[in-house]
Amino acid sequence: MKGWNTAGRAAAGILAAVVISSCPGGIEENYPLLPVSGGGNGWDGGVCLMAEKVKAGDDGWLMLQKPELPNGCEVTSLAMALSAAGYPADKTALFTGYMPSEPFAVLDGVRYGPDPETAYAGDAASARGGWYCFEGPVMEAGSRWLLEQGAGCHMARCTGLSQAALEGFLRRGIPLVVWVTRGYAPPEYADYFYWTLPDGSRYTPYNNLHCVLLAGEEGGGYRVADPLKGWQTVDKATFWESFDSMGRRAVMVAGGGLDRA
Repeated sequence: MKGWNTAGRAAAGILAAVVISSCPGGIEENYPLLPVSGGGNGWDGGVCLMAEKVKAGDDGWLMLQKPELPNGCEVTSLAMALSAAGYPADKTALFTGYMPSEPFAVLDGVRYGPDPETAYAGDAASARGGWYCFEGPVMEAGSRWLLEQGAGCHMARCTGLSQAALEGFLRRGIPLVVWVTRGYAPPEYADYFYWTLPDGSRYTPYNNLHCVLLAGEEGGGYRVADPLKGWQTVDKATFWESFDSMGRRAVMVAGGGLDRA
């Protein structure tokens, strides 16, 4: 099994629970109005201060998933978020040593694979053998990395947030790892490939899922660090339609107590 396997994840379950939280301030519309606490220790209102300013054209932490990880958009977006927070991480090392992942197995003609909610499906380093994962594995990988770095930051899940809350984070310079579709097209399913989940149900994956780092606003659009294409400015309505169709899935690097507000 590649990466941080199921046994390792179970053994570290208590540790992971300590460093993973919900979105700072929940997903309340008034989050941008919460006061900034000056507090020291690298905190600004409870959100980990970005070591690098999130701005258009800042290539200091921009990363592309290819050639090393042709199907590694999630872990590459995570590596960018960690780097922006001041804890640089190598995308390949994050995948092989920190992200829970599981290979496919065929038994009696039936293909078995993991639930993308709990492990990356396949191998992100393989052009044909890698699929994707959702927030859980990204948060576990980021949390383990931050803990090893002695960071006060931790990973927070912001799935379900409104557009106003999302823009509140961006205006404070806080990037978000988000799930969209390639080219911001309507979601498509890979009817030619499916697998059986641990609970026995059949899973048909998305054929055009993509993960990017949403970094800010620019020119009436959103500034996106795309692991496939680099910096892009995406029309807000176009981005939101894709983001919403994928369940408004989002995670961020946070900390300092605001997540408990």
